[in-house]
Amino acid sequence: MVTMVTEKRVLNCLEADSEYDGCWVLFDQRDFPPEDDMGYIVACGDGSDEDRDALMEICLDKYHGKVLLMKGWIPKDDILDSGIIEIV
Repeated sequence: MVTMVTEKRVLNCLEADSEYDGCWVLFDQRDFPPEDDMGYIVACGDGSDEDRDALMEICLDKYHGKVLLMKGWIPKDDILDSGIIEIV
């Protein structure tokens, strides 16, 4: 099920990955410089292909393809006991 998010809470891509782990989201970065990696979630769904397809339709119809469709993801195997993600 797709949910439209009305709250424009600013977060970066890593925070979005963490908060929406396993879910498809539309991440709007249009109000921020690309190098800042900041934006806000405009819609989210679960990890299903149906939700991905519905969010892609929203992306193309409502946002004219100018928001990022991404799947939140935390690399489970690389999380240390301290909660820090180890990037190798």
